[in-house]
Amino acid sequence: RQGVSNKIYILDLEKCAWSDGGTLPAQVPESHSAVVPDQKRFIYFLSGQMGPECRPATKECFIYDTIKRSWENMPPLPYARYAPTAQLWGGRLHVLGGSKEDRNTPAHDHCSIAVENGKVLEKSW
Repeated sequence: RQGVSNKIYILDLEKCAWSDGGTLPAQVPESHSAVVPDQKRFIYFLSGQMGPECRPATKECFIYDTIKRSWENMPPLPYARYAPTAQLWGGRLHVLGGSKEDRNTPAHDHCSIAVENGKVLEKSW
């Protein structure tokens, strides 16, 4: 039986040890998502896919607080994407590329949203 784990494991590079980070909330993309750290505290999980069958794509986005180990919802992308790429640059998260919901058509759209210290500063992408 195939499956996708919803467990989070955290690697402490100084101690060379793994610890339990809890579980993914139900709507967080389980694979093929763009994952962007802010290099300080927050990690952004953007679009991707749910489940082990390479579908469905999701447009849902989340922020993970690595200190509180808590999750916050972000505004969803205007469209679902498989395997987009993303970059945090100039106070904005930029999402582009990947493939459209049919999994075969390349996505050429680009969208961005302002973020600061784990907070979204705009209502939509």
